[in-house]
Amino acid sequence: MTLRRCKQCGLPRKLASDFIWPGDGTIYAGHDPNMRMLFIEADYLSNLWYELETALDLPVADAVLKSQHMAVRYYQEENVLLGWRRYALRHLPVRLLSRSISKEVAIYGIGVFEFVEYRRGKMVVIRVRRPYDIVSLAGGVRGISESIEGKGSEVAWTRENGVYIITVVFKPVSPGDQMVELERMIEEDEEKVTSKASSGHLSIGHGAGERCPSCGLPLNLNDLRWRDWEGTIVHRRQESRYVFFSGYILQKIIVELGRRTGRDLGPLVMDISKDFVRQHVRHMPIGDMDAVYQEFSRNISMSGFGEVVSMNRGESHLEMVIQNPFLPPLLAGSVTGIFEHVEGELAAVDFHTPSSKLLELRIRTT
Repeated sequence: MTLRRCKQCGLPRKLASDFIWPGDGTIYAGHDPNMRMLFIEADYLSNLWYELETALDLPVADAVLKSQHMAVRYYQEENVLLGWRRYALRHLPVRLLSRSISKEVAIYGIGVFEFVEYRRGKMVVIRVRRPYDIVSLAGGVRGISESIEGKGSEVAWTRENGVYIITVVFKPVSPGDQMVELERMIEEDEEKVTSKASSGHLSIGHGAGERCPSCGLPLNLNDLRWRDWEGTIVHRRQESRYVFFSGYILQKIIVELGRRTGRDLGPLVMDISKDFVRQHVRHMPIGDMDAVYQEFSRNISMSGFGEVVSMNRGESHLEMVIQNPFLPPLLAGSVTGIFEHVEGELAAVDFHTPSSKLLELRIRTT
């Protein structure tokens, strides 16, 4: 599905029409301004699931599938498929329904969808090329399918010649049973990350930066390339694959795993993030140390993880303040991984959040 693009900056116009860009290190869904969005490396997500499963000795795929499924269904039913929209989708010809969903998902970089079979009220079969994570994708397909049909379902997938086939089979359920999980999600909805810009701090110069005079999008998004033909988003300099992902879903997966194990997973997430970043940048030339941190600051702002508002670097130490941080342990680990690469030594990090809108980091070599 070819994305419509701004004629002036070349970015997908859907980013401007469907999402909110305050310029403070956050991104929000237009239909639900409390739903925080992120650009996140696909390899980081798959690495996070693998490392959590290994450390916890627990099948993480189930939590990923469940969280993605319920969050997508809730979002669709509460914000997208309202009133006539649900009626229209349920009665669209399959060809038009396929096009409508393909247009909806093209912006996220999660792969290329193709309807293979759709028997209303019975089943839907979808072929997916280049999925970023098949478990997350299967959960999302299940959530969207249930929203359209108004029924529960089971989902399964197979791989054939490098292409995945996702099959959703609908099942009859009573209205009460059908809404139990959704009602629980509505009760938990206050957990969403809703941090707004903090006052009293000066940005070091990234933030929204320049904006396109035509569509209004931050031009630092041009660090990313949307490859429509393969359903991917790729960073221009790093050549890493990114996905446009709901931070709410990521948070719910970690909360669910913490609930199952009775553990605070913050320290584990921090260590996983540190090791991932350190490995990811191990071949990156250091050159100007300040330039390395400037690039990092630019990248987390573009990605919606927060905004670096102050930074003080000295011999063997780094202090940094980030406003509107998403998942502080993840950010603390990421900054520490960069610091260890720059310094060439192991480091210890001390971080705290004086408010939900600020993260203060102090890192020193050990």
